[in-house]
This record gives sequence, structure tokens and C-alpha cells, in this order.
Amino acid sequence: MNKSRRVCALIYAFLILFTGCSRLDEIDRSTDEKPIYNDEDKESISSQADPDDEQGTKGSGKKQNDSDPEARNHIVALAEKYIEEYYKLLPSEEKSIIELVKSGKGIAIDGLKDASNVSAAAVFLSATASSQYLPVILSAGAVIEAPENAVIVNNFGTMVRNLKQIDDSLTILLYAKSLESESPMILTNLGHSYLDKGETDKAEECYLKALELDPDFGSAHEGMAYVYIKRADGQKAINEIVEAAKRGYSPMLRAAYKAAKKAGGVIDIPPWDKLLNNDPESSDSESEEENQTQNDMLILPDLPKWESRGAFIATLPNLSKLIEDSMQKGMLDAIVFAVTYHPEDLEEAFGEEGFGDYEDYDGYYEDEEDADMDDIASIELMPSYGQKLFMLELVNDYFAEKINQAYNRTLSKRIQIDDAYQKDIDSIKESAKFKSMEKKIMENDIGGAKALGKEINKMSAQMADTHFYAWRDITLQNYNEIKDLLYEYWKISDQVTGSIYDQDVVDYINKIREITVYASILPITTDFSMLPTTYALADYLAPIVEHDEDLSQYKAEQIGTVQTPEKEKKECAIKGKKLSVTMGPASFAVTCDTWEFEFLEGIGGAIKQNFKTGETEITVLVGVKTGAGTTEFSGKTGVTMKFDSDGNFTGWGTTTNAGAKVGMGPIEVSGNVGFSGDVGSIGSPNAGVSIGTHGGAAGIGTE
Repeated sequence: MNKSRRVCALIYAFLILFTGCSRLDEIDRSTDEKPIYNDEDKESISSQADPDDEQGTKGSGKKQNDSDPEARNHIVALAEKYIEEYYKLLPSEEKSIIELVKSGKGIAIDGLKDASNVSAAAVFLSATASSQYLPVILSAGAVIEAPENAVIVNNFGTMVRNLKQIDDSLTILLYAKSLESESPMILTNLGHSYLDKGETDKAEECYLKALELDPDFGSAHEGMAYVYIKRADGQKAINEIVEAAKRGYSPMLRAAYKAAKKAGGVIDIPPWDKLLNNDPESSDSESEEENQTQNDMLILPDLPKWESRGAFIATLPNLSKLIEDSMQKGMLDAIVFAVTYHPEDLEEAFGEEGFGDYEDYDGYYEDEEDADMDDIASIELMPSYGQKLFMLELVNDYFAEKINQAYNRTLSKRIQIDDAYQKDIDSIKESAKFKSMEKKIMENDIGGAKALGKEINKMSAQMADTHFYAWRDITLQNYNEIKDLLYEYWKISDQVTGSIYDQDVVDYINKIREITVYASILPITTDFSMLPTTYALADYLAPIVEHDEDLSQYKAEQIGTVQTPEKEKKECAIKGKKLSVTMGPASFAVTCDTWEFEFLEGIGGAIKQNFKTGETEITVLVGVKTGAGTTEFSGKTGVTMKFDSDGNFTGWGTTTNAGAKVGMGPIEVSGNVGFSGDVGSIGSPNAGVSIGTHGGAAGIGTE
């Protein structure tokens, strides 16, 4: 069935339901070209009103005022303008429903015999979004036929406002107000148009007047909510929204609620006292239906009062299921749920463009597509379900605020103990003891480092214990308070969503309730997943040593030192003496520093070398050496040439020497006197004792 045929079906369904028509002409492209009223009916037009009107002219209890002819003619001219402008925009199927009368006045529709029914059909089509332009054409035609009926004029003004023609809607609704000044419906619609135009004060005046006439008129409460949103007073807006929700629901109510929350409003009082207070005198079948509840019971585990940090750590395996479920259902499932059903809310949470800032709000209505309750993907809602889900949203937000307040009451204490614990741990790491331990580790003094490590770990464990006991008390306080709130939430959420027979909607509600429970305890279970590791590591702040490690094995044993004695200079055995060997005219002598060879028999020579310095002396001698028995006499003189260790000539000198040596057995005594010309000094006589055996011309002695 295409949209135009659906429009036709809706109109005739409306006729059957509300007008009691039992006979309808054929639905085809040909219609009777006749106005709704003939000339005989004109006299009764001015007093005709919508027979179904409960909150308009009849609801006020006031008599409808006479119209100003000039104003009436202007409204009729506006109606004719809208028919002419929008009729040509209708698709051919919709044009077949109505035909313009040649005179340009009135609309002829099969089965609709008066202007009230035509106007009501326009409202019905607009509410069901069945046609874009047909509602304004029908409502305009009804006004042409009944320009003095306040409700019909009101409906036309509302259709014009839906087309964003705000100035014309104000003109039409002000005329309707002149016909009936105390109609809450007319006053509220006029307030909506003022709000669309940005005239907040005039809108507020209209809404307050409507509520004065009828305190239970929900649309006026909804309008006041938008007034407060425009003034950035989100809390007052929330209060008006709760009042409006009690009396009915429209998709725009949720849009207003979202804007009010952006303006700082919260549900700070239990809303269900009002939401569940159905009027017992209401004739509405939906209100009379018993709100059957399931009375299911939420079960939450009890938490032990752990006696020690170790007892808490030992409980971790038994907490793992609760931790896993909270993470999965309270966080991951919540994200998937938001992506699936409320992507626009998720975009707003991440800073994407959503409803828009309340300061930029330009009108009472959003686009129809945005305002529809299409947040629940592919779920067909019965009219009452939209209200139940909105009530559930209000209940959820109320308890979310209460749970948030419960956490916030202990937040400062939690921050305090966390900061104190971190400060204590940092102070240990910066302490002289900790640095001394690190130094001993670098010096390979492992036993000493472990001893200090045990002291450090003991201090760290004490600090962790202090934090644990404070954290335990805070956590158990939070959990018990939140558990009570969740039990209450479970009961109320069951009540506001009772009597739902659509499985898709039930599944949606079940998921919301499950996510709410697990998300509410997620901060606590997150602690369960992270704190055991922190507490366990507190015993190993100095990881070099185990908690119960025996350090006696690190007792120091005495170790000797390596000694490297210095080698001392060995004294020469003939220091200060000369060891000599004589063989006739030749002799060889050795001292501690030199060796010397001499040959003298009249003319001879001698060579002497210092084997330490490498210096050499060569002497040419003239002299005599004789001996008799054990006695030897010598006399010599000569010239000496000196050379350095590299053989370079360094100087010369003269030498003269005379000496005698007497040997007696193995002992001989010698003496000599000599002169050295190169130093210009005379040698001191010295005597020596030689030990040796002499035979003939050979002997060993010392000088």
C-alpha cells in the first residue's frame, strides 16, 4: 500500500472510529464537487465546534466570543492562500481525495459532512505523519467553512506552525484566542509559536495562563520546560518535564529532557510518585489497564569484611567472576547497546553534534524524523510503550544520580588515602635507607642490601595495610548503600514498565536494567581487579629480598689480603774494596762498580770500565812492577783517556801511583799512594786485607 492510499485508508478509518459513519461512498478518483455545507447550513456555522473537544472551548467552560469581521476575513484569506499554494504540491493520489470548489471556497470530502470532522482528520493525519501537505489543506478548508470556531482555527494555526510559517501561525492563533481566550489548548499552541519566534516572555505568559486554567494540561508543562531551557535553567525544566510525563508522552518530551540535562538539570527527587499516579477517574482504556508487574527479585552478593590485606588478596579467585561480568555487562555491553539503540547519544558523549546547545535552540519542534522515538532500532512501539520507556529513562537517571552521589560522598576520603599512600611509597624510595640499599647492590654487598631491603619492605607493607583498612571501610560503605539503591531501582523499574507484551521491547528493557546494575558496581569491581596487585607488590618494594628469606647464609667470612713485598737492594759483598788477580806483569781487578785490566812491564797500559754507567778509561802507563818472595813493589805513571757509554771521548788526565803489597800465608797487606791529574787531587792511602793463596807471582787480595 503506497503512502497516498494509506492516507485514504486513515481518513476513512478515522470516520468509522470517530463519526460513526456506517456508509461511505466509493474510494476512487471521482468525488462529488460540492462544499461541505450548503447555503441552508450557513446560519449554524458560527456556533459549530469540535464535538470531541475536551480541553478547548468546552474545557474552559466559557462562552465563545464573537469574532471581529475584519480579522475573520483575514484568516479566511490566509486559508485560501494555503490551499492554493499547497494543493498543487499534492501527489495525484491525494488530490483525488479532495476537490476544490469552483468558487474557491470549501473542501469536499466523501464522508466528511461538517468542518469539525475535516479539521479533526487534518490533526489525525498530521499526528501520524501520513502526509506532508494534506493536513494544512484540510484544516484550511475547515476554517473557510467555520471561521468562527476557535478549535478549528487553532488546528489550522498548528498546521501552519508545522510548516515553519511562524508569523502566520501567530496571526491565526491570536485570532483563535480572540474567539476563546480561556482555552488551555489555544494558549499553549500560541505559546509554542511565540517560543519558535524567540519571544520567551510572551510564551511563558501563555503557558502559565493555560496551567492556571488547567494545572494538568501536559503540553503547557512541556512548553514551560522549553522556556527554562532557553534560560539555561535545566533544573526547573526537568521539574516541568516530569509533570508533563505524568500526563502523557510525546517524542518531543524526550528531546526536551535531553536539552534540560545539557542545561544542568538532574532528576533529584523520585519521579515515580508522579509517574505512577494514574488518574482513577480517567476513561482512557490505557490508564484503566492494570500495570501488572513481574515482581522479580534482584540478587546481589554480600561482601566480607576482610580481616587483613592478605585475606583480601586470597579472595581474588572468588571475585574474578564478578569482576569479569561487571566489565563485560557494565562497560562493553553498554557500549554495544548505545551503538545499537542510541547512536546519537553516543556521538554526543564523544563530542559529536547532537541535539545542539540549548543556547542555540531556535524553535519548539525539531524535525519530525529526529523527534520520533526511533532510538530503539527496528522495534515497533505501541503508543503506551514510548511513555513507559521514557518513564524508565527518568527512573534510571534518578538512581544514577543517587549512586553518583553515594560515590561522591566518599570520593574526597578515597583521594586522600590514595594520595597519602603514594606519598609514603615515594618517601621510602627517596629515603637514605633505600639509596644505601642501592649502593650496596652496586658494591655487591648483597647480604647488606637484603638486610636493608627487609626493613624497607616492612615499612612498605605497613603503609599498604593502613591504606587497605581505610579502603575496605569506604568500599563496604559504598557497596551496601549502592546495593540498597539497586534493590529499590529494580522494584521501581519493574513497576514503570509493567504490562508490556512485545518481546523486543521487553528485551530492550531487560538489557537496560542489567547494564544499570553492573555499571553501578563497576567502580568497586575495578578496584577488585587492580588493588590486589598493588597490595601484593607492597611486600616487595625492595625486590632483592623475599619476605621470609633467611639472611644468615649471608654471614661474612674473613678473607686474607694479597701481599706483594718489595724486593730490597742487595749490598755488594766487596763494597769499598777491590778484588784483584795478579799474574806477573798483568793484573785484573773488580770492584762493585768497575772492572780493570792492567799490563805493565816498563811500558804498558790499562783499561777500566764502569759496568753501571758504561764509561770507559784507557790508560797508557810507564812504570815497573817487581817482587821478591811475598813482597811486591810497583810504581807507574801515565796518561788516561775517558769515554762515555756511547764511546764518545769525554776528556783525559794523568795518573801516578806507587804501592807495595806483602803477603803472609793466606793474608796479604797492601798499600799505595797515587795522584790523578784530571781531578787535581791526591788519593788517600788505603789498606786492605786479602784472603787467598799465593804461589809464585800470582795472588788474590783486596785494596
